[in-house]
Amino acid sequence: MGPGGGERVTRPTGRGAIVSVGGGPPRPAPHARVAPPAWRARLAAVARALHRILGAPDYDAYLAHHARCHPGTPPLARDEFVRQRQEERYTRPGSRCC
Repeated sequence: MGPGGGERVTRPTGRGAIVSVGGGPPRPAPHARVAPPAWRARLAAVARALHRILGAPDYDAYLAHHARCHPGTPPLARDEFVRQRQEERYTRPGSRCC
């Protein structure tokens, strides 16, 4: 019994703490829960958008495109893909403002 004769409550003390209310089974503390899949998808979409804005090459999107459009040929390795995208970005005339 807790103070005042009520149910016994174990308070979370850190990340991943277990909360025990009364005689029920313990459950994860609210702050220890994992983000729902919808939030993860939104966060991934924001990260992809930021990469596009910054001009960072998206290797996973390249692999998906390559599998769809060029199934008979092997894709570039990640380092070759990044090198090629950087060359395209910085060596084309008129691609930059300065």
